Amino acid sequence: MSNGNEGSEISEDNILLGFIVVLALGAGIIPLGAMLSPVKDWLVRYQILIEGNGMLLEIPGIGAGLDLIRVAALAALVLIVIALAVLVIYKRRIRDLNQR
Repeated sequence: MSNGNEGSEISEDNILLGFIVVLALGAGIIPLGAMLSPVKDWLVRYQILIEGNGMLLEIPGIGAGLDLIRVAALAALVLIVIALAVLVIYKRRIRDLNQR
């Protein structure tokens, strides 16, 4: 029974696999730090995170974090995303009001 949307459907096997991974992470069977180690190494290599002294905000469990300049850049990025979201919502409301 094909409806032409096979690519967008999630199979029962994938849902079951997702539940197993979430339960294994929650139970501590799969250590989250081991999964994050390659990600942390990549982020440190490209100087997105720092290690050692000078960390203002440490990410728990991985031994790396952000210094003041990176915290300020992250805050600016969050503010830009919020401003863009507010702008999109505002424009949609204006468009909806004009269509009435």
